[in-house]
Amino acid sequence: MSNYKKQVISNTELNDDEVMQYLLKNPNFFMRNADLVKKMRIPQAMQGNISLVEWQLHRQRRQISQLQEEITLLMEYAGLNEILCKRFFQLQANLALASTLPEMLKRLQCWAKTFGLLGTQVRLFSDRWQVEKFSDLPHLAMLRSDFEPLRRQYLLEKQHFLGSLSESELRFYCQNLTR
Repeated sequence: MSNYKKQVISNTELNDDEVMQYLLKNPNFFMRNADLVKKMRIPQAMQGNISLVEWQLHRQRRQISQLQEEITLLMEYAGLNEILCKRFFQLQANLALASTLPEMLKRLQCWAKTFGLLGTQVRLFSDRWQVEKFSDLPHLAMLRSDFEPLRRQYLLEKQHFLGSLSESELRFYCQNLTR
């Protein structure tokens, strides 16, 4: 090789992007140069230099640890969801045993207290229920048109909504809930 070619090659510095592009285009580079992987050292603030293999192992261990924490958290959530689901099924069965609307509301309030809730609210469409028959329950009546914005935003074609309402929605739909 001529001196000129040696000088051009030695004066050419590669930047990080060029190295990354080369390695991406040549995935077998480290297989062809396996001994290089053993010789490569990566600077570490706490441990000095470590090999590329050690660095990869540390990185993978951190990822595994993080994934294990996420799995543990998901398992905890699954357990809590199972308990919650069972309690809702028990509530549904308990409410079905009520023979009157006031009795059903009383059962619902008792369940809410055992759950640590401040209370519950039930709304009945005034065009379907004769709430006026119960002198102590006129506050349950609601116009279907008042419910329509909530239905369009949260329910669409679903039969139920499990989530949070905004403060203004809570004030409107739960007007008689005292804190």
